[in-house]
Amino acid sequence: MPGGARLAKISGVGRQFTFAWSPDPRLRSFAPVSTVADLDTVLDAVRAASAAAGMPLQVDIWSGDWGGTEPLPEPFVQAVVGHPERGSLIWTEGGSVEVGVQPGLEPWPSLLCYERSARTEELDGEWTRVTPQCVREALAELVGTGARPRNVAWVDPFDDGHRSTAV
Repeated sequence: MPGGARLAKISGVGRQFTFAWSPDPRLRSFAPVSTVADLDTVLDAVRAASAAAGMPLQVDIWSGDWGGTEPLPEPFVQAVVGHPERGSLIWTEGGSVEVGVQPGLEPWPSLLCYERSARTEELDGEWTRVTPQCVREALAELVGTGARPRNVAWVDPFDDGHRSTAV
């Protein structure tokens, strides 16, 4: 990702974001988020849905209009929420995928299973190097500023050296 892109703000209607998750194939939940209070309400709902599903859930996050059939809006953020000790942050923009890594936090020792649009998926431990609190803080920064969160290092998960584009 080009160096300048990491500080770019997301443009959208009053910085409103859409958070979407789906523990059930017949039901996808959508929630508008424009404040940190909205974020906390949505994260509570996702954690409750995660507990009911018995595993963490992926949350898709974007700003602006997107119907789901056209190309992803950019940036497109994904978070895994609902595990008691770990989460995941994924930033997709300009054809690049980067994972948020909490400095000093070792990879989770095993695969982490989660629900993604009512399908069970797995994340390698390298993709889950953030705590639930760190995920919340990153999403609060995104919602509050419209900018890419700076509380994590953003790394290319496909690069063995984990080249960071963090500030």
